[in-house]
Amino acid sequence: MLVVLGGAAGCDDERIALDRDAACTATECRVEVDYGALGGVGGAAEEIQDSLVWFGRIEDECGERVVELSIELVDGRGVFAGGLESGSYQLTGGELDPDTCGACVRLIVDDGKCYFATGGTLELTSTEIDLVGELEGASFAPVDCLTDERIPGDCTSRIGSISFNETIGGEG
Repeated sequence: MLVVLGGAAGCDDERIALDRDAACTATECRVEVDYGALGGVGGAAEEIQDSLVWFGRIEDECGERVVELSIELVDGRGVFAGGLESGSYQLTGGELDPDTCGACVRLIVDDGKCYFATGGTLELTSTEIDLVGELEGASFAPVDCLTDERIPGDCTSRIGSISFNETIGGEG
């Protein structure tokens, strides 16, 4: 039985955080099995060489914001062979290969675990000034962070939907 006698404001918040941390031991995977609908997630959009990249932080299975969702749009490659533009893009075929994708979608965990999309749909409504869109029904499987080679195992993840709206090159 836990008894808390008096205390300064915020102590209960700290105790709850400690209880949650003690109750959650991260698995080897670290990502949620199914994130469901995440809604709008703040992040940043940057132009990097021939790519437009959006990245935002989401929580791991213990509620720590240590998982980065990265959506890289590679101009002149894959679904963007004719150039970057708004539209609906299925993550199938060449989009599932890190060497050929135009819409490259990854999850990267701070501890060095990486996941690459195995399916989903990317809806883009703006690729100029602001990067605006939604990722729907995205599934992920583990890959080697250095080589992007698939790693066999059961560490898979899914995002029902997530939306983003960031000024390109703006403050994230």
